[in-house]
Amino acid sequence: MAFKLFRNQSIASVAVFAASYLLGNPSFSQSVQDYSILKKKSLTETVSWSMPFQPAEEVLNNYDHALRDKTPVSLNTYLPDQYAGMPAGSIADKRANRQEIVLRSRKGTELFRLKADQLITLQALLLGKVHDPVFFAQVVVKDQADAGTIEMNRSLVRQLLALALNRSRQGNELLNDFRLEFGNWLVTQQLKPAQQGNTAYLSPCGAGEDNRIVYSWKFPSSLKEVLGADNTVEALNDLAVEVLAGNQTLSKHQLNDLYTAVRIVNEAFENGRFLLGWSHQFITCSNSWILRWKLLTPVPELPVDEKSYTTRAKLVSGQGQRFLEVTANQDSKVLIELYSEKGSRLEKYYHSQLSAGNTVRFEIKAEEQNERLVYKVTADGRTYSGLIPYLQDPIE
Repeated sequence: MAFKLFRNQSIASVAVFAASYLLGNPSFSQSVQDYSILKKKSLTETVSWSMPFQPAEEVLNNYDHALRDKTPVSLNTYLPDQYAGMPAGSIADKRANRQEIVLRSRKGTELFRLKADQLITLQALLLGKVHDPVFFAQVVVKDQADAGTIEMNRSLVRQLLALALNRSRQGNELLNDFRLEFGNWLVTQQLKPAQQGNTAYLSPCGAGEDNRIVYSWKFPSSLKEVLGADNTVEALNDLAVEVLAGNQTLSKHQLNDLYTAVRIVNEAFENGRFLLGWSHQFITCSNSWILRWKLLTPVPELPVDEKSYTTRAKLVSGQGQRFLEVTANQDSKVLIELYSEKGSRLEKYYHSQLSAGNTVRFEIKAEEQNERLVYKVTADGRTYSGLIPYLQDPIE
């Protein structure tokens, strides 16, 4: 799978993650040699966002420009409980604006305002424990006596406050402009943060790993009509503020969907998960290896640390033939398979032990010249795959 996210001003610069991963990156060079048409960038490269002239009917926000320019984007969010567990001062240190926390909409409706030193109040709100009777009446209870609505308001305040903190985090400039899609699945992948002297990389799926390393979320479709054409995270924030302030009324079902949507934004990018894109299907580690070639929004990917795998693979060609070569970096139990682009297995090439340094080689054949194929290698419980282009196309 493959996808990614920020908001920034025209004079601002954002740190960009390197583009590679499966489609032509050195660690997955286990794959065809860079079939990505996307520009590779180093993790330290800085991109200045310039706004070229656009026709009047093509008004794009910064996130749209990022996608159009095929810039890999990553967000970093925390959940309410994670913020609540932070020591005094640490929340402010992570925010671009450290003066105060204000929950308001673009219409000017202000739900509440907290000074940066009001840690006890902030943590109480993040934990859903509102003790101030005036605040409780204004924000949570209002004129509604329904216990279910009160509980939902508590939950929504928690997620909305976490979203406000996430939106103000340094490096999250595109989050306000991030566009929600309805009917498709938002897919993100866990990111291993950069250590000293090393680059960040996507966590690979494999035996013993959390099945949510690659995971999907779908935004409730009932919000599509409520948000209208402005389907951004900022619009979602505005809607939540107006509803909690009593200026806009939603049904109980819509209120629950609003809470779900805010929670998804916080959760989908928790601890810097990487945006892979949008898919027609629910995607996890179990099917990500094949569906990465079928995603709706192809975006450059981060490399996977090649030390995570015990084998490497590459495509070679000569005299009108194509071959897949798999070499063991260390003794490995290996399964090598060939699939159609739709996910049907065509060949099982190898399923046995492969000693360190040894290479196995298999000719790749297709019934049709314009058929794209996918190879899949499973070694010691971890799987990676590579796209094989049309057979009439040369391997560069």
